[in-house]
Amino acid sequence: MSNETPAPVQAEEVPATNQIHISNLEFSVTEDELKELFNEYSVKSVKLPKRRYKQKNGKQFLSSLGYGFVTFGDEQSLEPVIEKFNDFDLKGRKISVNVANHKPKPKKPETPAKVETNGSVAEANGDESELKKSKAAKKKSAKKERIPFEEGTKSLDTIYLRNLDFKAQSSDINEALISKGENPQWISVPLRRLPKRLVEKLAADGKTPEQNNKGYAFVKLELKDGATIDEKVEKLQDLELNGRPIQVRVAIDVRPREQAKEESNDAEPEAEAAVEVGEENAN
Repeated sequence: MSNETPAPVQAEEVPATNQIHISNLEFSVTEDELKELFNEYSVKSVKLPKRRYKQKNGKQFLSSLGYGFVTFGDEQSLEPVIEKFNDFDLKGRKISVNVANHKPKPKKPETPAKVETNGSVAEANGDESELKKSKAAKKKSAKKERIPFEEGTKSLDTIYLRNLDFKAQSSDINEALISKGENPQWISVPLRRLPKRLVEKLAADGKTPEQNNKGYAFVKLELKDGATIDEKVEKLQDLELNGRPIQVRVAIDVRPREQAKEESNDAEPEAEAAVEVGEENAN
């Protein structure tokens, strides 16, 4: 029986890209307008993801998600495009332009063959004890995975804000909520990661990389005099920030219940928003 270990997982090489990701778009921007904006670079296609929303009166409408993709006709260096159009003012908003993030797909390692040894089954590339350890580790990891969204726990004091300006910071959110008579206890604004190549280029040029948020945030509110989180959400339905209408929902905790109980006193809850239709396409 061999004790050789399986070869490590190797990632496929990422092909040269001819696509850019544009964020912080004004919602009225159309695909034709983006194509016209980048027409000097031989645009092949433009895609603006949209979501269907449902109004209180039951009517539905499509709205841009505030970001899009532009694919060019041939593989080319996108640095000139990024340098020219990053922070470009389009319909009163400064857009962010980056190389589209194509994540490499890992190659699956070959499954070790099983052989019979004195009536028991063992791995050709490892003993049975290692196999048991691997299964135990996977089982333990599975317990940490999120539970289905619909089975999540509704927060009693935390709201989810969506449709944020990508330049908005926690101080902006705090100021907007205070103007509505609220007293935020803490604010969490997740940030987007910048491509390493872009960070290195900016650093070489003596510039400080500017990180955008992901378009959403979580806020824990102070509840007084018997107020409920549902009442707070209803009160904040007309909330605006930097000229954008903000969608306010009750946050949903999607951690396994035991994990949520253990961490409730140590950290801010990991939550997601209750959205009405569809799932956001993040890239």
